[in-house]
Amino acid sequence: PADLATDVGPVIDDEAHANISRHIERLKREAKLIAEAPVAEAMPRQIRPVAFELDRIEQLGEEIFGPVLHVVRFSDTVDEVIAR
Repeated sequence: PADLATDVGPVIDDEAHANISRHIERLKREAKLIAEAPVAEAMPRQIRPVAFELDRIEQLGEEIFGPVLHVVRFSDTVDEVIAR
């Protein structure tokens, strides 16, 4: 972003905005929304940073390049992490 005080700027183009938005809407139906940050001032192609808790890593689907955090909880065992 041109303004150094900007925390999150817009995504690169309209196609990226549409892809990220579809990903977020799908996860809102399939996963647990943990947090959604407010946007101080709306800009074109800006997306609110969000965080989701997933039950399974497969819920992630494709890799997404946007302000989206995915969390998968594991027990204390390394074997569970490897198995997933």
